[in-house]
Amino acid sequence: MFKLAIVPLALLMAGCMHSPDSTYMGNMPTSGNIQPQAANIEYLSAYLVRQLTQQLPPHQTDGNILVTTPVLVANLEDTNHLGLSLQQSLMSHFKQQGHNVVDASLAVAMQVSKEGDFMLSRDWQRLSQEMLVQYVMVTTLSPSADSVLVNSRILDKRTNRILAASQTHIAAAQLPNYIKTTEQVTINQGKLSRGVDNAQQAVTFLGGKS
Repeated sequence: MFKLAIVPLALLMAGCMHSPDSTYMGNMPTSGNIQPQAANIEYLSAYLVRQLTQQLPPHQTDGNILVTTPVLVANLEDTNHLGLSLQQSLMSHFKQQGHNVVDASLAVAMQVSKEGDFMLSRDWQRLSQEMLVQYVMVTTLSPSADSVLVNSRILDKRTNRILAASQTHIAAAQLPNYIKTTEQVTINQGKLSRGVDNAQQAVTFLGGKS
């Protein structure tokens, strides 16, 4: 096992798990596009986990896997509400598939306050400085005119070798709580014109990082 040292970039790693509805595993699309009627965070994460684990040889499923926070492709140290939420669901689905999942956000000591008792943290100074990790899942989010391209990979931490990869397009309308399409307003001969085609549209992320 490789000992992974936690550095300030661990601020990008979130933690608590959420129990998804098992029915999302029943009707997976065979193409790389998520169907609108089923597109949400739980379905998307279940789809990604299935696509990735199908590529892994049996002997490469026993090691500890760390699911990192999905980041923006233009800034690999920045994320958003979609990335943070997707990470939580991915962790749950990997564990439900029988994988050994490491939670990087588990603090070394409980923080007790009037607001509650907390063991999860994004403060790297409160986290363990070493973890036994063999595999790492990384994901990038690439916004386009009307969709987001989600690229996910599982890598061997010792060699940086890509063991599995998945690519999926998500239309803005499929995740309305996380992304939206905004029209570009232009001035044409003194008149305001709103975008009516993809060339005049752009996807924006909602919700910040909270």
